Amino acid sequence: MRSPFTFGGPTVVTVAVLSLATPASGAAGSAKDTAQATEYVATFAVPHSNAGLEEKFNVRLTSGDDIKMAQDILAKRAPQRIPAGELIRGFSDVNSSYSWSIDPDTFTFAAYALKICDVMPSFVDTDGYRNVESYCPWHGRLIGLTPIASLS
Repeated sequence: MRSPFTFGGPTVVTVAVLSLATPASGAAGSAKDTAQATEYVATFAVPHSNAGLEEKFNVRLTSGDDIKMAQDILAKRAPQRIPAGELIRGFSDVNSSYSWSIDPDTFTFAAYALKICDVMPSFVDTDGYRNVESYCPWHGRLIGLTPIASLS
């Protein structure tokens, strides 16, 4: 059985993002290069064009850099960034409200992203988004961070 975190087939759309995450100080390499014992669920809210409405989605964070950035954003030590990564269709993982998830190995907090991946979370499940392989809601904001162990 193919892992839900691997991809096959041609890439239809390539999305360029600029990540501002940095390796931990004093580390020989990025924390993304080392296995992390702790995983978190990051919850993001995306405001709808109708004032006051928003949709939420979840992403599994496995990288020490991503977890640290999320903690810094929530503590207001870092500005909000665009949540971005490659989609895994048919595997919701921690994103149970939808039929997709973002691959934790490609997730990043981006400073910039292309417009083509900027939609509401519910639109990712529609035919109009079927050929797009990445998700990056420009106005998505981190609103929560929960350790995986505390969800069981």
